[in-house]
Amino acid sequence: MPLSVQLHALVLTTLTGVALGLLWDAQGLLRRFLRPEGRMRDVFDGALALVAALVVASGLFFAGWGELRLYALFGGGLGLWAYFSLGSQTVVWAGERVLHRAARAVARVGEGLRARLACGRGRRQN
Repeated sequence: MPLSVQLHALVLTTLTGVALGLLWDAQGLLRRFLRPEGRMRDVFDGALALVAALVVASGLFFAGWGELRLYALFGGGLGLWAYFSLGSQTVVWAGERVLHRAARAVARVGEGLRARLACGRGRRQN
């Protein structure tokens, strides 16, 4: 196999590792924000496992047509390491800010709707 094809596969599997890291942090953020209990926690874990399997399978397929080689495993590990050592804290920090602002915006909209509905209850329409 030519070196250029191997380097291409290494880059794609490294990006697959980064995607897995992003997926892990996104699921962690949603879990912290929504705080699922009981069966919903199992559903979150199952969804993560399913999506992670699809990401890995597609990464391996596009990187080396499904062939599992040592550099593919190395690339995935390198991508995970790079993401968790360089970008994870920033992604989690930004994700928390976005989720909290979105929750505040939804709460304001809900309060406004509730106020409008409460004002409309006392009036009669002819």
